Amino acid sequence: MSQPRSASKTLLYLGVALGLVMVAAGIKKLVAGASDDVHFAAIGLPLWFVPVTGWVEVIAGLLTAWPRTRPFGASVVAGTMAGAAVAEVVGGFYARLLLPLGLLALACYLMWRQRDVLLALLPRR
Repeated sequence: MSQPRSASKTLLYLGVALGLVMVAAGIKKLVAGASDDVHFAAIGLPLWFVPVTGWVEVIAGLLTAWPRTRPFGASVVAGTMAGAAVAEVVGGFYARLLLPLGLLALACYLMWRQRDVLLALLPRR
């Protein structure tokens, strides 16, 4: 299914924006993880989880920014942000819940707009 040019540009801009946010968040965890170490420890997650999350966010961001891999990257972003939202609730950090939920919503929108790519991977009966 072909999309109008304006819809295609919108998906491009949203995908690149989400990708940049995820790459920046991942690099922050990899480079200056001291505040993230404290936050992850307060939630009850082990410290090795900080760099792992950082790498997942960088890879998901790169996949989301690239048009051919956007649906797959958005899927990884959605899973990561769902986990982040649950961790924030479990840790009692309700004020920090808005960012992961917003990024989750954007990732779900991108997946929905390119659902034909994801559905093509499912086995046919």
